[in-house]
Amino acid sequence: MNDTSPLRSTRLSRLTARGRGERLRKVTIGKREVLTYGLAPSFWNDVYHSAMTASWPTFLGGLAAIFVFLNACFAILYFVARDSVANSHNELLQLFFFSVETLTTVGYGEMYPQGNYGHAIVSIETFAGLFYSASMLGLIFARVSRPRARLLFAKFLTVGPYDGQRTLFMRVANARLNIISSASARLWLLISQETAEKVAFRRFLELKLVRSENPTFVLSWTILHNIDESSPLFGLTTEDLIESDAALILSISGHDETSAQTVHSRETYFAGDILWDHRFADVLTRTEDGSTLLNYERFHDVEPLKVAEIAESQE
Repeated sequence: MNDTSPLRSTRLSRLTARGRGERLRKVTIGKREVLTYGLAPSFWNDVYHSAMTASWPTFLGGLAAIFVFLNACFAILYFVARDSVANSHNELLQLFFFSVETLTTVGYGEMYPQGNYGHAIVSIETFAGLFYSASMLGLIFARVSRPRARLLFAKFLTVGPYDGQRTLFMRVANARLNIISSASARLWLLISQETAEKVAFRRFLELKLVRSENPTFVLSWTILHNIDESSPLFGLTTEDLIESDAALILSISGHDETSAQTVHSRETYFAGDILWDHRFADVLTRTEDGSTLLNYERFHDVEPLKVAEIAESQE
């Protein structure tokens, strides 16, 4: 339930004013941003998750920053003991390049360690280089090999008649045009409700689909939910959904035959995304030679229903 009271705004302002922004975190759920407070971020205890969820520019920039930092640290260690690296003239930049050659095990040979101190630091850096390289390659492989579905969800949901029943329509397309076998869909309604004790709770209610499975999901898939007496949406209006801070979460999973792995994708819709008494525009046409053409340029287009169709769906 939305809490826009002055008390909440005052508390939020106080938290920010006290300099506790490091504990005030933002979470994006679908198209909505939620602020959380009281959970201190723990980067070092969850480095893997941070590396997997960061954007590619941030991820690669982080690896480069760590690489430069490590080499700078070892260059300083070499610089502390003069003449620990032959032919470097104890220049910090030359020692940095020597560290790069050592960390990456390139070793051109012009500069080399000398003395016990130099060999000890090289030994430590070689071990650190193995650990860094293994971690870097492992993270890159994990990110590249992670299975992802490329599903295109329509921007809106529509409500209209289907077999004489008022129905919620959802449209999804497989943007890769490959085969996702045994695809399954689940639809959840997230809504704020009060218990008998007048306590507000956020509840997940699963909505029954007319057909929840698709054996070969290649092109597009229109998913249906009948809004009958058994549906949690029965009798609700847009105003009711806004007041209860409702959201619809559509989740799809299946077996990607290209990667031979299970893929998942989901989309979140809010009350303003539901267009009542509308239908999706037809994207299937026939070409002159009789071939079937699916026009994805009209994938998000909707059309208002005629008065007769609206009356039929409400009977």
